Amino acid sequence: MSDMEARLVRLRRKLEQETDPEERADLEAAIAALEEKLAVAAQSITDHAQVGVAIAGGVRGTVTNVTGDVTGSLLSGIFHGAVYLDGRRADQAVRLLGEYMDRLRGRCGSITLEGLHQHKQLGDGDSVSLQQVYTQLTIAGIATREVYRGAELQALDLAAFIQEHTADTLLPAQRRIDLLRPMTAAEQQERRQRGEFVENPGQPPTERMLNESLAQLNTDALRALLPQIDQITFRGPMLVTDAIASTRHLVLLGEPGSGKSTALRYLALTLAEAGLDPARDPVAMLTGWGALEPDQRRLLPLFVPLLPFARRLAADSTMLGSADELWNFLADHVESGNLRSGLAEAVHAEIVAGRALLLLDGLD
Repeated sequence: MSDMEARLVRLRRKLEQETDPEERADLEAAIAALEEKLAVAAQSITDHAQVGVAIAGGVRGTVTNVTGDVTGSLLSGIFHGAVYLDGRRADQAVRLLGEYMDRLRGRCGSITLEGLHQHKQLGDGDSVSLQQVYTQLTIAGIATREVYRGAELQALDLAAFIQEHTADTLLPAQRRIDLLRPMTAAEQQERRQRGEFVENPGQPPTERMLNESLAQLNTDALRALLPQIDQITFRGPMLVTDAIASTRHLVLLGEPGSGKSTALRYLALTLAEAGLDPARDPVAMLTGWGALEPDQRRLLPLFVPLLPFARRLAADSTMLGSADELWNFLADHVESGNLRSGLAEAVHAEIVAGRALLLLDGLD
């Protein structure tokens, strides 16, 4: 391990133990600068190298998620169009974006756990993969999961499905809470007689759908009704990624330590890996991402802590926090130390083209 690598390990360990927001921001800046120096030292790619990168746009609009120690986190992304950059295009912009995603993957891909470094059998590995320990962040709401129709519905083993998706040990993405199904003709008639809903011509009442909790479901009774039902929809807890895939702007609020920043890091890591390796499918890692069209699922992730930007605003009374000022800060962030001249221009082009997801962490 080189001196720079050893220093990086020490800084990451100190960051894991630090609780003061300003000290953490300083440590993160020092870590980012050191990572950039290491990346430059190890970089052997020339302007003519074939660097494999795959980046595609998504849904037109902006996704916003705001995290911080007090309030939450801001994600802002613009989804539109599609582009795939791979070894067939070895231009400077592709190379720089590929290098950026590789650095982002290294920065967001691991976390340090207190005490692990005390176990000598683990060697220098006092950090673990974020993907190994990330447990998914849920938000208020219910998300649609499986929809069974026709022959597939008639063949469904209800008891087995419910048992498989209701265990207490399941992660949120695997859990199912309830189901929606249409009422049978007999059930509709019974409700009409009780005066529980009134039909409007040309507008079927929503009361024709029944919502049933899986925890209280009588599977035998429902199985007997299957020949009269044409569809069943199972629903589960809504995850942050569900909301991002379906919402133009999203603000995520929560208490300190509730997982807001970690959710952003996981999203940035997953999209960076998908951008570097076309064989990696973000749908397999991001719950709800499959709702996007296939050419809308890969974006350039831009993970940016906001505390240093807030310090700029506090230090300069002429700054108002405008979009231009935020862009100048972002440009400095991606090109810190002038080590990667041209990256800011490449990033700006991706943002303008709608192929970027901006993750602003620490709106306080």
